[in-house]
Amino acid sequence: MKHYYKSNFYTRLILFFILITGMNSCVPDDERSIYRGENKISFSLNKTQIEDQSNDYIVVKIMLVKALEKELTIDLNLQNADNTMKLDHPKVVLPAGEKTATIQIKPSNLLPLDESKTIQLAGTTSDSQVSVENISFEFKKGADIPVLTKRQKELLEIYRKKGLNLYPFIGVTEVEGDATFPAGGSIDPFTEGFKEKITGKTIITLSDNATEDKPLLKMQRNAMGIQTLLLKLYRKMTIENINLLDVNGLANFKMLKDIKENGVSYYSMMENMEKYDFIVTLDNIALNFNSDEIKFTHQKANKYYVHDDKIVVNFNYTFTPWDSLQKRISQDISLQGLGLEEVDGTIDPFYNINYSTIDSDYWENGSWKPAKATINRKDNTLTFTFPMDFYNSDDYMLTNVVYKGKNIAQ
Repeated sequence: MKHYYKSNFYTRLILFFILITGMNSCVPDDERSIYRGENKISFSLNKTQIEDQSNDYIVVKIMLVKALEKELTIDLNLQNADNTMKLDHPKVVLPAGEKTATIQIKPSNLLPLDESKTIQLAGTTSDSQVSVENISFEFKKGADIPVLTKRQKELLEIYRKKGLNLYPFIGVTEVEGDATFPAGGSIDPFTEGFKEKITGKTIITLSDNATEDKPLLKMQRNAMGIQTLLLKLYRKMTIENINLLDVNGLANFKMLKDIKENGVSYYSMMENMEKYDFIVTLDNIALNFNSDEIKFTHQKANKYYVHDDKIVVNFNYTFTPWDSLQKRISQDISLQGLGLEEVDGTIDPFYNINYSTIDSDYWENGSWKPAKATINRKDNTLTFTFPMDFYNSDDYMLTNVVYKGKNIAQ
C-alpha cells in the first residue's frame, strides 16, 4: 500500500510540472518579452563641465526606458543654479510610443560667477510609476579678465601706431571653429573618429615677453577654444582608457588608488576630474608688423627628454590633481622612480597631449596639414589651423578656429 501511495504522489508531481510547462508555453512570445523592470527617465550629457562668460552650452538627451501607450509630461528643473543657467524647454512632452527627446542647458548671461557650482538636473513626470534619475554637471568659474599694466598699455599703443591694432583681441574674445579626427586610433574616441564644433570665449592678453619690436599675445584661458574638448579627450586617454584599466594594465596608473591627498585618492580625483580646474594656456603667439602671418608653434619644452625636437602648438596645462601629485612626488622620495611622471600611464597632461611633432606628417596617414595662422586687420579676425596628436591616437586631430575681435575705435 505504501508503494502505491508513493507511486501515485510522483505521478501527480510529474503531471503538475507538465501542466505548468504547458501553461507557460501558451504565453505569447511578445508578452514574455515585455520589460517588467523599473521604468524611468535618465539623462545623457554631451559634456559635464562648462565655464562662465561663455556661449557654450550642454546638450541633454532625455531617455525613457520603456515607451508608454499614453503621453508623458516631464517637468524639469535645475537645482543649485541660482538663476545662473536655464533650460530651453523646462517642460518636455513625450508622445505615446516615444522614448527620447533633446533639450539644451545654457548660461543665463555672460557675467562671471562668484564661485563654481555643481548643478543638478532633476524632474518629475505625470506618471507616478515613472521616476527621474537626476544628473549633475559643473558650472566653473573662469579666470577674471586680466588687467593690463601701464607698460602693456604703452606697447599696445606703439603697435597700433605701427599699423598693428591688437586692442580688439584683448580681454574676452569670441572663438568659433571645429576639430576633426579621422579615425584609426588605438583607443576610444580615436578608433571611430569625431568632429566637434568649437564655440566659446578665450581670455587674451599681451605676453610678458612682448617688447616694442616683438608683439606677442598670450591666450590665458581656453586657448584655441579647445579647453573643454581637451579635457574630454584627456579623460578618454586616462581614467577611461581600457588599456590602463585592464587587469594587466600599467601598474603605475593603478598606484593612484593608494596615493591620497586629504583622504581622497588620486584615482578618485581622476574619476571626478571635471570638479577640478583644467586650464589650457598658450603663450608667445608672435605677430608681425610687415606681414599678416602669425607664428604660434614652438619646440616642445619637454621636461622629460633633453634631446627632443618636437614642434607643436605648445599648450600649457593647469590641472589641480596632477599639479598636486607632482608636488607630492618632488617631496616624497618613496614616490620617485615609480613611473608616475615620465612614462605611459602617467596622468601628466603634458605627456598625453601633443605626443609627436607637427612640422611634418609623422604618422603618414594623409591626415596631416601644416599649421598656419593669419591676422585680417580689416575684419579684426585671427585665424588658426593646426594639427595635434595624442597618446594612442595614431593620427592627427585637425583644428580650425577664428577669433572675432571686438569693434573698438582707437
